[in-house]
Amino acid sequence: MEYDERFYSVPNAVDYAFSTYGRLFCKNNNGGFKKEKLEYFEGEECYNIKFDDKAEKTVVSVKKLIAMVFYPNEKGIYLYNPSWNPFDNKRWKAENFHVLKGKSDIVDAIQSKIEQKEPTYDDYSNEHGFTNQMEFSKSINEKMHTHYWNMKSRATNEGMKASHPQYKDTKVCDDWLNNPDSFYQWFIDNLYFYPGELALDKDILGFGEQNIYSPQYACLVPTYINNAFTCNDSKSGLCYCIREKSRVNGEKYYIVPAAAFCFDEEKSKDYICNSYIEALQAGHSKRANYIRKIVAKERKAGFIPEKILAAMEKWANRCELGLIKIWEPSEEVFKRMGVL
Repeated sequence: MEYDERFYSVPNAVDYAFSTYGRLFCKNNNGGFKKEKLEYFEGEECYNIKFDDKAEKTVVSVKKLIAMVFYPNEKGIYLYNPSWNPFDNKRWKAENFHVLKGKSDIVDAIQSKIEQKEPTYDDYSNEHGFTNQMEFSKSINEKMHTHYWNMKSRATNEGMKASHPQYKDTKVCDDWLNNPDSFYQWFIDNLYFYPGELALDKDILGFGEQNIYSPQYACLVPTYINNAFTCNDSKSGLCYCIREKSRVNGEKYYIVPAAAFCFDEEKSKDYICNSYIEALQAGHSKRANYIRKIVAKERKAGFIPEKILAAMEKWANRCELGLIKIWEPSEEVFKRMGVL
């Protein structure tokens, strides 16, 4: 075994593990494991594998095996400590995890090692023999701890609640609050590759009505999406970032700032309204369209799970109808604006 070699289970083949050096190992009768012979079939490197649902062994090329093992669902890739037995369940524990580069780089790296050649992609320098994504320079383990303690602080730290009113009623389910390992396992199971930072969200799947971090309502989303779904009352107490202004003659008017609904590099002007109700209706429409544009963009990119995107679409529909509780004006605001 090489010092930086890592092992992964082979889908639908419980007796096998495949390494980052392109080597295949199989369990033997003594409880250990032996290296399988690399063969050639139709000009390609391949292995003979006994899959769980097949009576006979199947010839599988190294290229296909790489795709099966490392990208069964085109998701992120996670390495575990090389000192662990490759068949030990501890490989799934939240320790020493790292996110690697893209699929083509990994295929290149493994095949380069098999052929004992230098890989063709740039920056081939890191203790694991792979280049980490810049956005994931911190270990997954550290990120999980950070997410956990930030989540717990929002739910239990009175100082945090006092300085951030949006967390006033925030809770964490008992299982996660009392058992961090349960949260870490959920985190690993729900983590996916995204070319940027991910944030822990509790509002999207519960439509802002379930203010609790739990397996049912929590999800991981890009930070900019998480920010788009936080409670957005402005400093004035008005919703949808609406600003109250006065004309020279003393008449009130209202602005829905372009920054609240402009998507990516769009150019737009602030939306001017003569009444708060008109501004509120504009806020509904523009925020709903903003969310729909995010969904369209991310669905095309293909990183975010469809479950989350579908929930965001429902948010947009409910937002347009004024049904998002945490985004709607309070009775006090309506009274102050002369609506009630």
